[in-house]
Amino acid sequence: MPNPKATITFNNFTINAEVANTFWSLSRGLSGRESLAENEGMLFTYNKPQMTYFWMKGMNFPIDIVWLKKISATQAQVIGIESNLQPLKKFAFVYYYPEEPVDMVLEIQANLSNTIGLTSGQVVDFSL
Repeated sequence: MPNPKATITFNNFTINAEVANTFWSLSRGLSGRESLAENEGMLFTYNKPQMTYFWMKGMNFPIDIVWLKKISATQAQVIGIESNLQPLKKFAFVYYYPEEPVDMVLEIQANLSNTIGLTSGQVVDFSL
């Protein structure tokens, strides 16, 4: 069964994202895939804000991670951005954490956040 879809809009740019909201989809994420188009992403959603962590296990391409915290039913604030994260080399373990609890995390193409001017503190629109 395919993952549900969401749209995230910021700076007049829209990301069409798969939603990861089950144990399996949250655990797997984008690992094992070969690429991600510029307007595609994966949105990880959680029931409440938490200090989640991400790593690049099984990733075949670099990504940006955007940490988000809902401020309404259709808007979230960017808590932080990790740019151009590279796939793990064998036996390397690097974990990425937000600066504060988040309830959504967006993975997008590497350096896209810089290209479109996404910054911490910015408000983004989303629909699930």
